[in-house]
Amino acid sequence: MPISTDYKSMLRNMRKQYCKKGMPTTKEKFSDGSVMVVCKRARAVFYATMRKNKWDETRPRPSATEETLRWFIKSKGIDVDNKK
Repeated sequence: MPISTDYKSMLRNMRKQYCKKGMPTTKEKFSDGSVMVVCKRARAVFYATMRKNKWDETRPRPSATEETLRWFIKSKGIDVDNKK
């Protein structure tokens, strides 16, 4: 199934970060009919990120909620509950 276009920029950034000239590539199809050529390493990192976050790449990206923002801030080691 094609990847939702919500993840296009994420995969594009991974392509910039992980792909070098001469690496084996593959084509990824998006729900809008477009195709992106990415190296196999970027593709693997993309799908590992999807599994880690329990996201379905065929559905639109989940919107940030207060709960996910709190989790992100907490994962960075910032104490948001500490009031002065």
